[in-house]
Amino acid sequence: MYRIGQFAKLTGVTERALRYYDKKGILKPTLRVDGGYRYYSREDLIQLQKILTMKYLNFSLEEIADTLVDENVSMAEVFDQQHEWLVKKRDELNGIIASLDRVKKITSKVDSISSGLLLLMIHSLQNENKQREHLLKHLPPDFVNIIYQNDPQTEEQLELEMKMVVLLSQILEFHQKGISHSSEEATTVGLSLFSMLADLTMKASQNMTEEERAKLHLFENDSVVLDPALFPSILLDEEMEYIEKLMEHVEHIYHAQEKQENEQEVYT
Repeated sequence: MYRIGQFAKLTGVTERALRYYDKKGILKPTLRVDGGYRYYSREDLIQLQKILTMKYLNFSLEEIADTLVDENVSMAEVFDQQHEWLVKKRDELNGIIASLDRVKKITSKVDSISSGLLLLMIHSLQNENKQREHLLKHLPPDFVNIIYQNDPQTEEQLELEMKMVVLLSQILEFHQKGISHSSEEATTVGLSLFSMLADLTMKASQNMTEEERAKLHLFENDSVVLDPALFPSILLDEEMEYIEKLMEHVEHIYHAQEKQENEQEVYT
């Protein structure tokens, strides 16, 4: 038999931890004598090795307790289940790391970014596959595939996202500074963003059938189609209102410029 101090030295576990395990009921000493002295046996050593092994495998103390008290539990099955859980957790963590790496790349050219825009980006990356599946129910596949690139890590896609984030950050900064959405500087930035979105939309819709174009038109005019859980409005209401007013303002300018360019092409 070993007193608690001897048992602690033998196992490399602190006396404090042994007392805690005793309190939690997952490793009670074989013998407790008057004065509160604890004595541990060889069987307790085997039990402690089980506990340490399960802790290494990321089991919680509650899970360890539940497993050890149930004599019908197969340790092999428990370890198999834990292996599956750890693999799943590893994949989830790798996904989170990849998303954060992508956000860092996208925001690398922005001096400062609003919390709302940052949260919106992370949410979009987190739910990208679900968003794609949702839109595929309402939009032509080619259109959705242009919006959600098959390989979002390509330099072209990252460059596009970086430009959009820079422009959006500038627009939100204009709003914060109280600069009118119709001012020259806001119009210039807004027109750049609208042009990028228009080019993307044109690219996505150039091979559409008339039926698909009609489907897209219905989608654009149906405000309840988007699932708010997948496409939340994380930006403040006043920020969204500012962006909407700016986009309406520059849309007229964009189409006027487009019309003028088309007329010049006709006369040349």
